[in-house]
Amino acid sequence: METLQLQIETRPNQAGSSLISKVVRFALDSTPPAFVTDTILVAEASRRALISCLVNVRGQAQYGHEWDYLGRHKSGEQPINLESVLTGKDAQGDPRTGHSHAYFLPTDENGDGRIDQLTLFCRSGFSADEMQAIEMLREIRLHSRENRAHSIRVVRMQFMGQGAQSENKMSLTHSSKIWVSATPYIATRHAKTRGPSRVDLADWNSRVAFLVEDLRAQLIAVRPDIASEKIDQAIVTPLSLNGPFKVAGRWKPNDFVRTRAKLGDDGARRPTGAFCIEFPTLVEGPISIGIHAHFGMGLFSPHSP
Repeated sequence: METLQLQIETRPNQAGSSLISKVVRFALDSTPPAFVTDTILVAEASRRALISCLVNVRGQAQYGHEWDYLGRHKSGEQPINLESVLTGKDAQGDPRTGHSHAYFLPTDENGDGRIDQLTLFCRSGFSADEMQAIEMLREIRLHSRENRAHSIRVVRMQFMGQGAQSENKMSLTHSSKIWVSATPYIATRHAKTRGPSRVDLADWNSRVAFLVEDLRAQLIAVRPDIASEKIDQAIVTPLSLNGPFKVAGRWKPNDFVRTRAKLGDDGARRPTGAFCIEFPTLVEGPISIGIHAHFGMGLFSPHSP
């Protein structure tokens, strides 16, 4: 097995008085391999495993020796507070609004088509107990939609220390003017099929225009730190000539798992595409937008021209 590392990047909080962890990186190794098209599966499995770790951390803190090694109270079910950026839930157990909760971003760093890194990113930062749960993570169990299962081993070999940066200058968190689809962009809305606003998705130019409009709206909504003029001036180019779209020069959007494992998810039925975004000036990453952006869809990688 290759040497695997956990990297934790810390940045000053808004007050500038202390450091908080906003970015954590894991190296992944799996047999059989998980391909880029499995991005959502790896992201969801990572979230499930981290929630389990968080339950253990908070259970031990709340119940002490009454909390056993199986991750439960010795006397049976006991309440655990699951408000967290890892769960994406608020104090009432409802989904958090906005995009301040964690992103689970699996990536292929060496270009062989296999997922070899997982980046956890949270703009508001991870709390102390959330970091404790993250550092507990050793393995995730990946289940395909056909119920075949294999595990991806996530092994922490070395803590890189505060302020650690990836040696890869094209890492998701670096700055770049040019950003290229690493996974399909999935529209946040369905195209209207009737009336004056009808969109003919069978027409290539109409399909691209619809997706680009949705993509720009998402950038404005999700990245308020990017000036709206800069988003308006950005050149958005489809990664294709009259279709089909191509991700990383090899994958079609339909090759990817595009639905989450929850009832009623319609990600696979939404318009999807792949694009290159060229901003007029440098933009800091990560850029992950559209439906299922917190699970690796609509992820863009920085590109060096």
